[in-house]
Amino acid sequence: MHHNEVKKYVFVVIIVGIAIVLEVYLRMVWGFCNAPLYRVSNKYEYIVLPSQDGMRFGSHYHYNSYSQRSEEPDTTRRKVLGLGDSVLNGGVISDQDSIATSIFSKKTGIQMLNISAGSWGPDNCAAYLEENGLFDASLIYLLVSSHDAHDVMTHEPIVGVHKSYPDKQYPLAIAELVDRYLIPKFLHTHTHTHTHTHTCGWRT
Repeated sequence: MHHNEVKKYVFVVIIVGIAIVLEVYLRMVWGFCNAPLYRVSNKYEYIVLPSQDGMRFGSHYHYNSYSQRSEEPDTTRRKVLGLGDSVLNGGVISDQDSIATSIFSKKTGIQMLNISAGSWGPDNCAAYLEENGLFDASLIYLLVSSHDAHDVMTHEPIVGVHKSYPDKQYPLAIAELVDRYLIPKFLHTHTHTHTHTHTCGWRT
């Protein structure tokens, strides 16, 4: 084997080794390829798939069999329904024990069921209750941000289309890092810089 061929072989081995280490690191430490998955609903547009439990970005998430970010409804406890958008849901950056409904349930002894999804409005919440019932709750609490408060369902395809609403996991953590985070960030930064430069030129 010639010296140049040896160098090429060593280079390939190093690159593959780095890729394997990075793949394992992204999966084990940051929870890549372990995002909460969604399904389409003809009633309330979309919702997280039921019975999911995992770690993502160092935080634990859990969804029960009703797609609620809570433990299973407890028939022995008084219940409150918390309905809303990403503010109530907390997203994957919020640990299960740190979201408002978990804290409320722990401190009061009343189970507060978290029925929420990103960008849900009041009509999504109402449609969910129409399909699933009130779970014998004694109180309903609605929390949505100002830009979702007047949101109207359109049932436009979003699950499996928008990267924030995946219906399947990426085959590789590196692919998820590049496709879901690095490329959109680069495009956003590039667009923002271009717009800023153009605006400044117009203003002057």
